[in-house]
Amino acid sequence: MRSRDERFNWQKMNDSQKQEVLRLCRQRMLRKLRAGRAEPDEEPQQPSLF
Repeated sequence: MRSRDERFNWQKMNDSQKQEVLRLCRQRMLRKLRAGRAEPDEEPQQPSLF
């Protein structure tokens, strides 16, 4: 879940920057999981008009 810049600059980062990246990764993962659960399975059924 790291961005391109985060992956590219990982070796240049200090420990506090790496911890921040890992925190952001966890946040992104949770956001993605929650978005997946919130999607409705199907569109709601419309009652017959006749």
